[in-house]
Amino acid sequence: MKHAVTRQENSALLQEEPEELAKEDLTQTDPKKLFTDEYMDGLMKMPPIQGANDERMKDIMRKLDKGITPGQRPKLIGELAKIRGVDAGKLDAEYDRFMVLRSQQDAIQKQKKGDGADVDAVPDLAEDIHGDFMGSKSQLLYGKVVGDAFGVDPVFGAMLNPTGGMVGPGNKALHMDDDDPTTYHGIVHDAAGYMFNYHDQGPGYDYLGKEAAKGHETGNPYTGQEAGMRYWHEKMDPGIKTTLLSGLIDTVGDTYFAKKGTRLDTFASGLQKTGKDVAMKVGDEVKAKAEKALETARKTVTSAVDKAVATGMGAVKTVTATAQKVGTAVEGAAKEAVAAAAAAANRVEQTATSAINTAKDAVGSVADAAKEKLSSAWDSIWS
Repeated sequence: MKHAVTRQENSALLQEEPEELAKEDLTQTDPKKLFTDEYMDGLMKMPPIQGANDERMKDIMRKLDKGITPGQRPKLIGELAKIRGVDAGKLDAEYDRFMVLRSQQDAIQKQKKGDGADVDAVPDLAEDIHGDFMGSKSQLLYGKVVGDAFGVDPVFGAMLNPTGGMVGPGNKALHMDDDDPTTYHGIVHDAAGYMFNYHDQGPGYDYLGKEAAKGHETGNPYTGQEAGMRYWHEKMDPGIKTTLLSGLIDTVGDTYFAKKGTRLDTFASGLQKTGKDVAMKVGDEVKAKAEKALETARKTVTSAVDKAVATGMGAVKTVTATAQKVGTAVEGAAKEAVAAAAAAANRVEQTATSAINTAKDAVGSVADAAKEKLSSAWDSIWS
């Protein structure tokens, strides 16, 4: 950190006019350091932040967010400090900085909106929909990234954008399992985008720096989805299903940006027309992965997967029979490959439920993971 925040500095910042406050660089850590492999590996490995899912802390967060009287403040900050295991005086100064940051957030958002940018006010968390997200592990981990950037506690980082860390836009998002790779992508993607859009800091949604060359604007929340989802799934969940997911996201993302400026409902209907392209691309991805992983049985498995991709779920028995000739490990991989390819081929033409049920009837529990990734993650991000 550059330096710990102080009451004197906070007091001076709060007296600035909105247009002046909007120009201030309030970061205490270089944002570039927050989106490195080293930092993101640390997020993945660290235990839940102290106080996560504590009902008392959730109640304090609600009260602090709504605004409190000077008389209430010492007690609430003191209670929060005990729950968080930090110094109350330090936390009190950081609460002031939270108020400064929220004022800057408001000033920059209004400024950009007035200039015609598509930057809406930060939404409150709809707890009637997401009743377990306030103070959760993933919300506080999002708060840590933002808090590390601005020198405030993860609680205050989370309060700046309370839907940050869910997968998808605002309250339309999904709170996924804490250890899901998609969750970690959502945490970092939201933090990077929030800092860029509301404080003019950091890399924006293209936090890996891999999509600018495609002409994707880093302030657009659909930017960074392809590279980010691929990054976290390959890091945490390598395998055929990740290869499948990466292929789908690439295709969906390319389709969205090819139709840049269109409404998402027209985008979704346009995606239907790319069904054959999706199935073909996914089939190729799955086949390549199977070949690499099962070199000793390459020829027989490749032939079976080719046939399965071409003919659909009707070929499962053929694939299984062929795979049994070269061992149970190959059989399991072949089943997984067929399930993934078939689910992907059906997904763009059927409902999520029917696609998953089709796969599940043939290969049992293998489809459960496909449901998580092909339905929840994809729908929440892209629809």
